[in-house]
Amino acid sequence: MTKSLSATAALLVLWPVCVLAQSVDSRVENIRQRYNSIAEKVRLAETDDDAAASGEVVVNELAINTRNRQWRAVGVFNAHVKFFYTGGDTEESLYPDRLVFVKMTGNVSARTVYDELLFSEAGELLFHFRRADGDGPQPDETRIYFANGKPIRVNINGKIRDRLTAADAKTAADSLALSRYLKAIFSASLRL
Repeated sequence: MTKSLSATAALLVLWPVCVLAQSVDSRVENIRQRYNSIAEKVRLAETDDDAAASGEVVVNELAINTRNRQWRAVGVFNAHVKFFYTGGDTEESLYPDRLVFVKMTGNVSARTVYDELLFSEAGELLFHFRRADGDGPQPDETRIYFANGKPIRVNINGKIRDRLTAADAKTAADSLALSRYLKAIFSASLRL
């Protein structure tokens, strides 16, 4: 009798943990499905002239320091940002204005950083991918998944965590700050 009570108690304690893990897994899988769908539309917008002219995704680009001028205490710095957006498909919203994806490449001296940010239909950050090549304190590869503006999973150099460390929380906060910054630039570009 005590063995069955102990087993039942253990199941009751572990059940919420298992449900939470399944919930995170299903949310991450939904984000991956959205990513795959949007990434294909982005690929077409970049490579197919017909899709670029009349496809679902519109592209704006921003290039900084295109002539590779040297900056004091930094060396060569440049950045190239592509904003991919949709919309314009309702009477209330006649023009595309919904940011769905951002690709950004930045070079600081010998270090190259590549970012991808995926947004929900409501404009919330869902996923941030970063690859950093060269010397520096940043990890080589970071993936952060978000739900309702909060990080739910972090994958840093292949190490996956659903319970974030203090360093993970800072990295996620930096991702959210970057997404807000890029969304502000995107919004300003629509008013030009």
